[in-house]
Amino acid sequence: MGFRCCGMRSRSERLSRCPRSWRCGLLRPQDGVTRAAECLDDLVAAVAAVAAVAAVAAVAAVAAVAAVAAVADPELLVSAMRETSPRWNEADDRLFRSVRPALSAVLEGLRTAGLADWWAEHAERDLQRRCGELRQSFAGYDLVPLVERHTGVSFDARAVELCVLRWAAPHGIRVTGTRFLTDVRYEADRVLNIAVHELLHPPWPQGHPVKDSLDALAADPFLAARFAGRDPDAGYNTWARYAQENAAQALDQFLNTHLGRNSRGDPVTRWATADGGMHVLALLLYDTLRRGGFDPKVGSYADFLARALSDPHTWPANLNARYLELAVTRLS
Repeated sequence: MGFRCCGMRSRSERLSRCPRSWRCGLLRPQDGVTRAAECLDDLVAAVAAVAAVAAVAAVAAVAAVAAVAAVADPELLVSAMRETSPRWNEADDRLFRSVRPALSAVLEGLRTAGLADWWAEHAERDLQRRCGELRQSFAGYDLVPLVERHTGVSFDARAVELCVLRWAAPHGIRVTGTRFLTDVRYEADRVLNIAVHELLHPPWPQGHPVKDSLDALAADPFLAARFAGRDPDAGYNTWARYAQENAAQALDQFLNTHLGRNSRGDPVTRWATADGGMHVLALLLYDTLRRGGFDPKVGSYADFLARALSDPHTWPANLNARYLELAVTRLS
């Protein structure tokens, strides 16, 4: 299967479990719970830790009762994230523990304000409808094997699972594995773009030597100047993170074309505007994919890049000149 979704069933089922499929979520509460929702938005922004996001997602999926109980246990979510997320680290652990009392208070406030009943009455129908629309839109796509073939990275899950919420904008968030949070208002193309891109972190197997090749690019004057002038609010504040993000973006553009939707649009326009135009490396890598004839049947994306970055026929000596040449063209 490619994508999964589930609508909520009876209220008792919602409070006890959520099937392993798509999960439909939560509109920003109104009336009596508006202020609680604002606090929740503020807290989610402050806690960027994945466990906190997972706890908030539980509000939408199984109602506030389960979320309150999960956060009340200081070890439950921490241990679950440690076991399921390769990106969970000690800093995330400390952050979650520091905000857990505040998160618990907010969730308890939402539960007391009647969020579960409000959700069933005001939000469930629209979310069920949107899940059905997304199932239909993505019926022909099987992203997990597509990404595996191109990257050499394996996933335990065989389907992409989307938790469709009413408060996720402007973000699309990967929680763990192939599970994502997305906003009910997003167009199908945007949801697909997010799913493809987030599956590409990282776009190579752990320990692959291509990371050394990308690290060496930090010394290039053109790339170094663009990295130095980056927008720090975008979050790519180390060269390793910047290089991985650009490599993922280049491949997601390539796969988008492969899927036949062209929902990313022209790559030159995309990278000239996104995050203040800081992702110049993505355009250069995408150009190399096209000119070098990347074929996953021959080798993985990382294998291709490791060769291409040392080949003058595919990787230009003057990156600034090549970028300026690309900037006045339109690529497909």
